[in-house]
Amino acid sequence: MSGPGQTRPLFPLRLAALLATTLALAPAAPALAGAWTAEAGTSFLSTALAPDPDGPTGLRRDRYVEHGLRDGLTVGFNSNQVIDPAERERFEGRIEGFVRARLLSSESGHVVSVQAEAGGGFFKTDDGGDVAARLLWGHGFATSLGAAWTEASVGWRIETAGGEADRALGSFVAGLRPAPRWLAMAQVEADIDGEGTGQAWQVARVSLIAVREIGSGDSLSMQVEATPWSRAVTDGVQIRLGLWRRF
Repeated sequence: MSGPGQTRPLFPLRLAALLATTLALAPAAPALAGAWTAEAGTSFLSTALAPDPDGPTGLRRDRYVEHGLRDGLTVGFNSNQVIDPAERERFEGRIEGFVRARLLSSESGHVVSVQAEAGGGFFKTDDGGDVAARLLWGHGFATSLGAAWTEASVGWRIETAGGEADRALGSFVAGLRPAPRWLAMAQVEADIDGEGTGQAWQVARVSLIAVREIGSGDSLSMQVEATPWSRAVTDGVQIRLGLWRRF
């Protein structure tokens, strides 16, 4: 099960990956990520500390990596790890791999991609294996405040563990580069009981993200996340601090 305290697809990180690169067909478009595939041969890495309401120590470490395998095809993985000071070498958490393929892009700044995912928990009895598919759309454009973009996605996750309901997934993101070396984003995402069982957890989250480039390929990020609606989830307000590296 991809539960409320476990790694999600981390869309905020994907939306700002490869900050210095813009779409060749849309000069005012956002940095490559999300619906956009990474430039062939380039990679992006992020790591962040995040609250873990379900964990014994109250903290977890999130990681995200993606690589442009070739034009229009990106591969990668994300993970979270419960931080246990007594067993620093032990990995307890979740790992998820993905493949993203671009279906089309237009001179007007639109792009459409599909993404396949597979993941599961390690040393976590409450997180069985699962697979998911998503359809992603993005649009880059210019504004009086700077280069901007919007993105939306819909998806479905199939839970392989017996008794776990499949999940319906959705997100919407708006991003802006208001000044040199700065990036701002707002996101709404939903992870709900796709089968309507009335028993599974459900959640809608809202996030605000600020990113500051600090050097060649390096950036610092801060994300404030709130949960305005949920069932069987008590995340509250969370703050995530991260380091991003493009190479």
